[in-house]
Amino acid sequence: MKIIGVDPSTIRVGWAVLVAESGDIWRVGSGVFALKGGSREARLFDLMNRLREVVQDYEPVQAAIEEGYVGGAFGKINFKANLALAEARGVAKAVLWPQVSGILGLAPSSIKKMVTGKGNAQKQTVGRAVSCLLKITQPADDNETDALAIAYAAAISLERPLDLSFTRDP
Repeated sequence: MKIIGVDPSTIRVGWAVLVAESGDIWRVGSGVFALKGGSREARLFDLMNRLREVVQDYEPVQAAIEEGYVGGAFGKINFKANLALAEARGVAKAVLWPQVSGILGLAPSSIKKMVTGKGNAQKQTVGRAVSCLLKITQPADDNETDALAIAYAAAISLERPLDLSFTRDP
């Protein structure tokens, strides 16, 4: 199964395409878009076009996007930044939706826990874990690393879904 992971933003967007098959997971492509345009609308348009190209080139069947982090430094919420992130996520979902069978939204702490075993892992730890798990050189860009981690966590979730059914012993 081919899975695309997207780390959305209105400035730099990480993307990664992994294949998960018979318990093995490997990278087939990844990178970063430095979005062009002065206005946020122009950058979102650039995101739409560039993500559409990746989807056409790699033909993923499943997608995963990092859910927005609502907190801020020192307990202050940055509403403007959260709105921009929500817009980027919306554009990414609109591009992906007609092309994939589903879009998985993953919280940052869930991604970190699935990749490193700790939900509060630092970026450097996530980068080392991703490079080790996928047997690749650690990407220089955090956005690409995040996209690889998102796609890897999705692959794990989809390959081994949690059994949330409950049975009662007689």
